[in-house]
Amino acid sequence: MRDAFGNETGEPAEPPRAPSPARRTALGVVVVALIVAGAVAAVVVGLGGKDHPASQSAAAEAPTTEQPASAGLAPPPRPASLLRPRVLADALARISGRGRLRLLRVAPDRVDAQLVTPSGASRNVQVTAAGRLRDFGTAGSGAAGLPTIPYTRVDVRAPARMVRAAAARSGRPAHRVDYLVLLMLQDGQSWNLYFKPDALHFAGDLHGQHVVQR
Repeated sequence: MRDAFGNETGEPAEPPRAPSPARRTALGVVVVALIVAGAVAAVVVGLGGKDHPASQSAAAEAPTTEQPASAGLAPPPRPASLLRPRVLADALARISGRGRLRLLRVAPDRVDAQLVTPSGASRNVQVTAAGRLRDFGTAGSGAAGLPTIPYTRVDVRAPARMVRAAAARSGRPAHRVDYLVLLMLQDGQSWNLYFKPDALHFAGDLHGQHVVQR
């Protein structure tokens, strides 16, 4: 027989005792309760967002199943982060023909751009990490005189460079970065980075260098 630390005590081990009927009954109740709770949770999750009765009936009759990756089906690839230079460059190439760049917001999952059209209207467009382009249309006509940023002056390596610098200065992991914004200010272009969840703010130059906390 061994003690709590695994040392031999020399005493014979007691034979295992069979659980009493009352204990077996209690364990059975707990197991059944867990199974029922799991089934209810699965039904609630499966019906989430399906308000139509036909959708609820279909979900109840044909519960979804998840195919494990080990069965030979590889999971779908994750979209590449738009903080990567090549991916960001591709997104900007798709935006550039829709107007001059006024403001650029870059997050891992999407790029949002505020543009100025030749007629002086403002246009908002978005490119997602999955490659979807969304044009939200134009508004107004008073943006013609606003300063814009030439696409050729957007350093696509700046966001990744600034993420590394801000993470090192703040002691936070890079995946906590929420988004970056490229603005045209009176003293030139400036990248601004924000962490989540508290919007900790860092600013850098056009190339994502000389990073300082604001």
